[in-house]
Amino acid sequence: MLPPLADPKTNVYSLGILLIEIISGKSPYSEEKESLLNWAAQYFRHDKQNIASLVDPSLKSFKNNELMVICEVIEQCLQEDPRKRPTIKESIDKLREAIDVSPNAAVPSLSPLWWAELELLSSEAA
Repeated sequence: MLPPLADPKTNVYSLGILLIEIISGKSPYSEEKESLLNWAAQYFRHDKQNIASLVDPSLKSFKNNELMVICEVIEQCLQEDPRKRPTIKESIDKLREAIDVSPNAAVPSLSPLWWAELELLSSEAA
């Protein structure tokens, strides 16, 4: 059962914030003067040419086409009007379509071999 204040459109908004955190490596609450959302908004609104600047600099590599889809999902999730936001399912479907990871590969396994395979796959992407 969901908490009383949980709302699907609020959850979608939270997914957008979480995706920004994941790709940027930044916390939504920092010592810096501006919020994570305000910092990221400059790239979504004004500087789409430099959208790769959102990515955590410690990330060795990423696929630009996947980043563009993630950013599209973020923008949709963060729509000011909650009625314009996609559902969680629509957002996840769009991400799955763009990012080449099968559902089985995305679920951690207790097997140490799974973790070794994950490491190999991430180094091959680099």
